[in-house]
Amino acid sequence: MAGRSTRSSLERVARETLDRLPWLKIALKYCIVHTVNAPSWQSVSYRRWRAKEYPGRPPIEDGPRVLARDGGAWVREQTYRNLTTSLEAEADYVALRSSPGDVPWPSAVAHLVDAAKERKADLVYADVESADGHEPLLVPAWDPELLEGRSYITGLVLVSSRLLSVVEAGSRVTSHHDLMLLLTERAEQVAHVATVLTSTDLACQPDVEAVLRHAERAGLNGAQVKVTAAASNLQLVMRANPLISIVIPSKNARDVISQCIESIYVETTYENFEIVLVDTGSDDPLVRDYYDRVAADHANFRVVDYPEVPFSYAKSCNMGAEAARGELLVMLNNDTEVVTPDWLERLGAEAARPEIGAVGCLLLYPGVKTVQHAGVGVGIFGIAGNLLAGVSATSRLTPTQELLLHSRRNASAVTAACLAIRAETFAAVGGFDPRLRITYNDVDLCLKFVELGLRNIYLPDVVIVHHESVSISKLVAGRRDWDEVAVASRQFVLRWRERAGSDPYMNPHLSRSDTLCRFVPPHSQRRHDQQKDGSIVSGSWPSWPASWRQVGAESHVTID
Repeated sequence: MAGRSTRSSLERVARETLDRLPWLKIALKYCIVHTVNAPSWQSVSYRRWRAKEYPGRPPIEDGPRVLARDGGAWVREQTYRNLTTSLEAEADYVALRSSPGDVPWPSAVAHLVDAAKERKADLVYADVESADGHEPLLVPAWDPELLEGRSYITGLVLVSSRLLSVVEAGSRVTSHHDLMLLLTERAEQVAHVATVLTSTDLACQPDVEAVLRHAERAGLNGAQVKVTAAASNLQLVMRANPLISIVIPSKNARDVISQCIESIYVETTYENFEIVLVDTGSDDPLVRDYYDRVAADHANFRVVDYPEVPFSYAKSCNMGAEAARGELLVMLNNDTEVVTPDWLERLGAEAARPEIGAVGCLLLYPGVKTVQHAGVGVGIFGIAGNLLAGVSATSRLTPTQELLLHSRRNASAVTAACLAIRAETFAAVGGFDPRLRITYNDVDLCLKFVELGLRNIYLPDVVIVHHESVSISKLVAGRRDWDEVAVASRQFVLRWRERAGSDPYMNPHLSRSDTLCRFVPPHSQRRHDQQKDGSIVSGSWPSWPASWRQVGAESHVTID
């Protein structure tokens, strides 16, 4: 008891000291966060867990109808017709290695077959690790946009014979990536097993020609693959010349709004746009004079007066959307700066697609290459958080972080600091929920799109600098209306309880207690229990099922 009392006293003194010295608290948090986020630290964490849970890597186990023949190189050299005709007629599935050097883990085939049966999937893939076993690649659930730029379905992949039979005979297969594109185009259900099942090469390099052929088959005419040192991503082109309305809520803060507006007019290459500035009660005459000068210089600039106390981002954006004339809307914070000249073309080309909901981009903090937003993860902190926030975009990243940061991909949500959407789709869901005045209104909006069967997209090569919250007074920025934020959090959790526990685009083995997307061993993952009233209580995630259990499979499987 004495020891417990002493520890409590020390903890109390430490908290009081940190409260008196906020700079020390920030410095300690910075050091801790960046230490645990270092790839070397994460590699050590993964290897320790791996050695404890699975001390060895014996070769692939013998199972029913398993033929251990490497087919990666063979697939690349032969036509698809030759591949299908080489299969045993009685096989239910075919298991393909992505490359000859892949080493499947014991029971890998059984795990994949189990998932195929349980989810009625005709293509199943899993997480993988580096060939030396030092780093995992923890991939998301099925993501068609991600596969268009990165060969992320790698390692051992299970394919049903039915799926193979519907692919046109004679299709030329040039790579594993090409094969995955062909198969997923025709698959009725694609499933992901959130378990490392193969040791392989983690490069995920795309087959550019295969991606372009896929884009042509998908009707994405004119699409190009942009190859950079960081990644390769498919870039779509605008099929028409729609009017894009940029909606910007703002009040006073002349230096802030002028920086935003001037960056738009100086940097933007797309010409058919308008700016709808929703003024929420400016009383600074210099700001009004600035509006008049911009309107005199640019016919596509309009001010909509919507004075409201207290400020509501949701209502002001809804008002701007009603006043907008464009087919496409871009919600934009007033504390942002445009960096990518063709940002409207890129956002608009994606948002114009009928199967897409919201489109967001990479937001960076000013002056440094630190990420502020790379999509939103639902379930972080028990609610939602910006993926990779606080991660340096120029430092070495883990394979998983690199995939998430630099890849065009699906996300459960994107921030409304820069969000593109079709005007008719925005209106169809009633716009932003006015009950979520400041926070979570964008995540709520995006999840409404998901409920409609639409996909939200994050674009890594559209970059916006975000001076987050600089236009809010210091008093409010310090408190950020925490009581209201707590109420909004409960409303969000009650509405999206099921979504908050299972974001399909965030691997379950990634941290939920921070935004760093770092590996967390399954049994030590932390969760935030959601109570019936929507309040959050910290706890431990339930133990994940044993990943390496020996599972019998009745189906016949052929490994090529």
